[in-house]
Amino acid sequence: MDIRTLFIGSLPPDATNRELRLLFSTSEGYIKSMIVNKDGNSLYGFVTFDSSEAAEKAREYYDGYEYDTDIFIRVTPSKRNTPDWFSEKVEGISKQAKVDNSGTQRTLYITGFPKQVTPEYFSLFITANFSGQITGYELSSKKRAFVGFGDPYSAKHAREKLNNHEFTFEGVTSTLHCDFANTEFIPRGDQLPLTLAQAPSLPKNQNLLIPGSKTVFVSATKSLDQSLLEPSLRKLFGDQIETLSFGGKEKTSAFILFSTSEQASAAIEQLHNSEIPSMPGVLLKASLARTELVPRNR
Repeated sequence: MDIRTLFIGSLPPDATNRELRLLFSTSEGYIKSMIVNKDGNSLYGFVTFDSSEAAEKAREYYDGYEYDTDIFIRVTPSKRNTPDWFSEKVEGISKQAKVDNSGTQRTLYITGFPKQVTPEYFSLFITANFSGQITGYELSSKKRAFVGFGDPYSAKHAREKLNNHEFTFEGVTSTLHCDFANTEFIPRGDQLPLTLAQAPSLPKNQNLLIPGSKTVFVSATKSLDQSLLEPSLRKLFGDQIETLSFGGKEKTSAFILFSTSEQASAAIEQLHNSEIPSMPGVLLKASLARTELVPRNR
């Protein structure tokens, strides 16, 4: 018999069906998953795929995966398939039920937050780093989060920033683990994202921004003429610039996305309190942006 079902062991006692589904549903050939609560204490799960090959690929990837902080799951082939979950005739499964791995995912699943972190601080952290990009977020009582983004580009770049980020709250530091969640996150009314203006002020001695930002925020006391400023910036930094965006009601600010965080830091030193030759009398201020500019042409 071809075994298409995996046994998931060493789950934490507060693991949920939703978490297990979101973790495995991005895998090729995923069909269904479930958690079994044995004697009210120990948990284990089963995940079923449409072929033994797909199950083996998932086993190789997830065996030893860090499900939560210092909790590593054990993934082995099940002793048998689970026909009560689905028809043994896999070819009868609707194609619409297949997982779409085309890169259009807009929801991230994040684990690894310290158990002391509060929902208010989590909201502030997400808002400070991704304001304007997110559609909603949720932090469960088990300190696992879902964050929805407006487009797949923003989700992709946020995943790069969040995965393996050293998150600190009240002196406790932990490593975040972030991946795509195949199910779109639809927030409730009380889970709509804050804007930076709505967010409370940053706590003292707490740096919420993820280091390594590649976006520079430039502002000026006068309107920035894009037709003059953009050629000057590109002449200064050349291919280091990936994207430029001008904003503000009076066009007095701009965002510059660089290829690396080192280039962004060097640009700040060069631009801050300086004048662009093509715009005499306009003094520029430069700093790392609170949110990462996302290139739309990629």
